[in-house]
Amino acid sequence: MVSQKRAALDVIYNRISQLNSKVVIVHDAEKDKSRKIDRDIAELETLAQVLQKKRPFGLSLQQMYARSKKISSREDPGYQDFRVFREKDPCQGMTYDSLVSVVKDTANEIADSYYDFRKTIDKNKLIVKLKDNLDSIDIQELLDKIEDELQEGGRNKTSSG
Repeated sequence: MVSQKRAALDVIYNRISQLNSKVVIVHDAEKDKSRKIDRDIAELETLAQVLQKKRPFGLSLQQMYARSKKISSREDPGYQDFRVFREKDPCQGMTYDSLVSVVKDTANEIADSYYDFRKTIDKNKLIVKLKDNLDSIDIQELLDKIEDELQEGGRNKTSSG
């Protein structure tokens, strides 16, 4: 006799008790398996809670893993940057939202600076023709020449006037 209900098995077992030596009762054969399954489910639920719990940084572990880039070895191009970042920890105490805000603000500042630069170039077409690789020595020499020219021009005015 097979039954899912323990009470039904007990009733039948008692009724055929005279065959006791030939009767074996097996009940809840799956009970041990179901306990293990219940424990496994509980562990998985705990793991899910840990992965989904928001951290002080502002993201859950699951979100951090999803946003991270895999660095598979020391030869990986990003490994050295990652190591330096971990050692210096420049973002300590910051949350994800504050970092996102800093990145957005920086991007906006760069965009605004570029926009201002383009407006300045559009207003002053000669800027494009300027030498862009002047070092401080070249600049000082040019300033000295301009100063000499201004002084020379001032002397010419006083001598002709």
